[in-house]
Amino acid sequence: MQIYFLKEEVLNQLKADIKKNMTNYENSKKLWVEENSFIKFSKIFLDFKLDMSEKKPSDTDVRNIILVYSNLKELKDNQALDERLWAGLCHNQFWEYLRYRWPVEKDDSNPRFIEQHYFFGDDHPIFFNGLSRLWWIGRLTYDENLKDPFELTKYLCQDWNGRGYPLFSVNFSNNKELIRTFLKTLMEFEKKRKLSRQDFEKVKKIMVLWGGKIILDSLSEEELSSKIKNN
Repeated sequence: MQIYFLKEEVLNQLKADIKKNMTNYENSKKLWVEENSFIKFSKIFLDFKLDMSEKKPSDTDVRNIILVYSNLKELKDNQALDERLWAGLCHNQFWEYLRYRWPVEKDDSNPRFIEQHYFFGDDHPIFFNGLSRLWWIGRLTYDENLKDPFELTKYLCQDWNGRGYPLFSVNFSNNKELIRTFLKTLMEFEKKRKLSRQDFEKVKKIMVLWGGKIILDSLSEEELSSKIKNN
């Protein structure tokens, strides 16, 4: 698969013209951004399509996280932080998916909604953009040491709105080793007793407090897991 990212000047213009292009976001089933607005990405990836089979689009999230991260795993972190890449994919290969998962309804069309999901908005942009969120959730929860490498992904996405978004707003979530140890410990604990959203939030806050006192990633996985269990 040849993927494309948007030229910088085109990206800026499209974001400035969201209101002017509202009918395209509401109605267009075909690609409408001109072909010369894109630049080829230097690497070729295997072809893949995203799952659009469910009546409730969010029910496809886990499967699409697995598809996006598995197929685009070779992206480097700095490449996956580039708005031009994800905005390009949103307006090109995966336009149909964006219209399926994040449809812009005529009655409540909102420029901020489009900016957040079709581009990068101001607030935690990589976790709101319709495609980068899939890659980054996979990036931070994929653990090749587990029998199912996406077990933590599936665990977290059982309650993405109540746990996922809040979790990725704290500093330690930028460290994939810490986030995996945190999730793995809670997942194992929940095999014995279910945690409420409030319980999850309390443990998350404890981790944040520890981060202000000690260097968390200086602890081994066993040491950190033990501290979490004891609390």
